[in-house]
Amino acid sequence: MPSGDRGGNDFLLKKHSGASELHAVWDTVIYTHHRSVKRPFNGDTWKQFGERTTDFMEGITVPASTYKTLDFSKFRDESSAIAQHVYDGLTSGKDQVIPDKYLAKYEPIAKERGAIAAYRLAYAIEQLFGANTEKDAILV
Repeated sequence: MPSGDRGGNDFLLKKHSGASELHAVWDTVIYTHHRSVKRPFNGDTWKQFGERTTDFMEGITVPASTYKTLDFSKFRDESSAIAQHVYDGLTSGKDQVIPDKYLAKYEPIAKERGAIAAYRLAYAIEQLFGANTEKDAILV
C-alpha cells in the first residue's frame, strides 16, 4: 500500500480464529496458536501455559548467536526483510480468505520469529537484572 497499512492492521481479511486483519493473523501465529490462557495465572493456568509453550517450541532451535544481542536495529532489519514478501498471494478485503499455501509457508516463520523474540526478551531481562542462578533458568 503506497501510504502504508500500519503493519498489516489495515490489511483486512475474512475473520478466522479472531483474526480479521493480517497483523492479527501473524500475532496468532498464522491461526494455529490463537487461544490465550486465562489470566491472572493460577496453578492450573500456569501449567496450561507451560504445556502450550512446550508444544509451540517443539522443533524450534534458537542458537545463542541469534538471541544474545541487544542490537535492536538487527531485529528491525530481520522483520523488514520478511515484510517485503508477506503480502505475496494475498488480497485485502473483509471477504478474503488466506490461502492454505500462505499459511503453510508462513506459520513456521511466524513460530520461529516468536521463539526468537522470547529468547531475546529473556536475554534482555537477564542483562538488565542479572542471571537467574536457579537450575531451571530460561537461558542456559
